[in-house]
Amino acid sequence: MLIPVDRDGLVVDAIGRDVRAVYVTPSHQYPLGVTMTLARRQSLLSWAEQHNAAIIEDDYDGEFRFGGRPVDALQTLDNSGRVVYVGSFSKVLLPTLRLGFIITPPSLSRAVEGPRPNRGASNKRRRRGARVARIRPPR
Repeated sequence: MLIPVDRDGLVVDAIGRDVRAVYVTPSHQYPLGVTMTLARRQSLLSWAEQHNAAIIEDDYDGEFRFGGRPVDALQTLDNSGRVVYVGSFSKVLLPTLRLGFIITPPSLSRAVEGPRPNRGASNKRRRRGARVARIRPPR
């Protein structure tokens, strides 16, 4: 389902009632280049909580700006554990690195801990697999 984007970002009122996950790029909406406003971000978070839905935030180039500091991630506003934050080091370091990361709310940590080793897989297949490191907040 495609959801329209206006000058404030994703049009939250256009999201269907049966949608359970929304993929967004709020820092720089591809391909239009719109930055989602704070009010629209808060509206999206409210929608997710009301509909028991998840938000997948892809911050593929959030740290690049022509002026001013980068916009804070939607995930930093999330108080109810609805946002899965996805990022990459490919644009910061070098494109051939192809290194990304995911930050999940605690409720999803076990679901994305990473692939379980498949004892029957070839070494070549294992080398192409994802590598996961768990970083836990200090206690």
